Amino acid sequence: MNLDQIWAEVEEDLQWRTEEIRFLHNQIADLDNVDSKDQLRRATVLMLYAHFEGFCKFVFLTYIKTINEESLFCKDVNFALAASAMSKIFDEMRQPDKKSELFRNSLPNEGKLHRFARDREFIETMQRFEMTQVVIPDSIADTESNLKPIVLSKILFYLGFEHDAFKVIDGDIHTLLNIRNKIAHGVERGGVTEQIYNRVYASTFRIMREIKSIIMESLSTSGFLRTTA
Repeated sequence: MNLDQIWAEVEEDLQWRTEEIRFLHNQIADLDNVDSKDQLRRATVLMLYAHFEGFCKFVFLTYIKTINEESLFCKDVNFALAASAMSKIFDEMRQPDKKSELFRNSLPNEGKLHRFARDREFIETMQRFEMTQVVIPDSIADTESNLKPIVLSKILFYLGFEHDAFKVIDGDIHTLLNIRNKIAHGVERGGVTEQIYNRVYASTFRIMREIKSIIMESLSTSGFLRTTA
């Protein structure tokens, strides 16, 4: 793992996004008309959300890619990452229609028996699962095109981080999303006030910086390993 390169890539991604928003932010300050300011804030909120979702997804995918490239086994990584890496296996085990090959024809509708067979198969192969190489699917970082606080919490949880790390500013994220969705869907055509804009602006960049921080800290301290989890 080349931490310097990863840091540079993450920092570069955050920097160009920050500069683009800061450019619009400065344009707002240069306007004299209050209505014009509110209208430009409206457009900036759309861009602010786009960069918020884009940066979060970029960082989470970078984290997943980096861990996958370490060629680790499920026994090596923390339990959340191991579960994420084995998600396809678990999905197959949970298939209600999956039948035991031993009784497929003789007892095709014996649900209890077939569930037991799946449980037994899992126990028999548990050790092999632990030696499965970690390949976390990109879908774990799915922002669902609507990065609500609950979606962000889910991704953090899947990756082994504190799921409620940003709970104190959930309200600001909801505000950002509500404004963005109303504008995008044509419901809201008015401008955005300075008070609301300043709050979501500060909160959005706070989350982006802190997500960068927790991701890089985990990589630099091997926080993704089970022995250090």
